[in-house]
Amino acid sequence: RTAWLSAGLAARPSRTEMVNARHDQRLTLRDATLSLARPGRRDQLRGVSMSAFGPGKYRALTKIRIRKEPDVASEPTGGAVLAGEVFVAAEAKQPPTAGEAGFLRLEAGGWVFDKGIAGRWLGKPIVEPIERSEE
Repeated sequence: RTAWLSAGLAARPSRTEMVNARHDQRLTLRDATLSLARPGRRDQLRGVSMSAFGPGKYRALTKIRIRKEPDVASEPTGGAVLAGEVFVAAEAKQPPTAGEAGFLRLEAGGWVFDKGIAGRWLGKPIVEPIERSEE
């Protein structure tokens, strides 16, 4: 408590306040990433599947199991991309229908989703683009 008071804070922030602050930082980072990816088109890209960015470097936002094929029903390889890990996607496949997960082919082999397919990540982006490859 003393550390919080000496830092100019009346009291320690609640867990909810800390989570909300981290969420706001992620949104700011995501907005900055989108504006760098395509200057002037950030608002048009909101809600677009992340695989629309194509080959390049990505960061996993959660643990993602690697699949053998670009299909939700495909068997996992046993490997995974861990949360925070940066990986290179050699190819991107758009989802078969809007709102479904797209796929990124790892340069090291295997496929990962660009949106969550279960749990708290269901329908949410699970990767963020870091750098696009020039095609």
